[in-house]
Amino acid sequence: MSGSRSHRFRRSGVRRAFALCLALLLASAGTVSAHPDIAMRCRILLNFKNDKIDYIAETWTFDSFFSQGLLNDFDKDRDGAFDAAEAQALQADMMARLAEERYFTYFWAAGEEIANFRLIGFEPQVRDGYVTVGFALSLPHPVEPGSVKVELKDPSGAVSIELVEEQPVILRGMRAGWCEPQLYDSSAEAFFEGLSSPASVAISCGPR
Repeated sequence: MSGSRSHRFRRSGVRRAFALCLALLLASAGTVSAHPDIAMRCRILLNFKNDKIDYIAETWTFDSFFSQGLLNDFDKDRDGAFDAAEAQALQADMMARLAEERYFTYFWAAGEEIANFRLIGFEPQVRDGYVTVGFALSLPHPVEPGSVKVELKDPSGAVSIELVEEQPVILRGMRAGWCEPQLYDSSAEAFFEGLSSPASVAISCGPR
């Protein structure tokens, strides 16, 4: 197989895997109640490959007020959904801004903070007037899962972030029964005058 052909094959495989992850995440995305500031409920997916985590996928479901604002700005044909061109415009605007804020995603492995994420997918969906965006971030390098910690937070306090109650964290591609996610109380890490706390997850794993 030639180099370019092999590259196309690998790239299409990544796209298929990402599409499956987003379908899983978006299928059960919940709604959120209205809030004076932006509020969103989130789900996290950690993708395993060869017993290491290589990317993180997230879905964010926004409150009704912010959702309506996104529809007003980007649903140009007013059909209550985002076509390919509208989704591309939304991605260009939203994700460029979020890249400056680390996508509100803080990731540690073995005590080392991991940054420099690379956006590898984006998909918006509208359901009952609520906008959900799903996206995936490739890690700079695959990491061992046993000491991973993930926090979603907006340090400015402008965005309220909560994890959904049903399947807040999904571990995809992991050997059955090896690792499990643990939600933990992050109130001690509250910021913005104690009004906001990170949505925090840690991964614990048994022996290989």
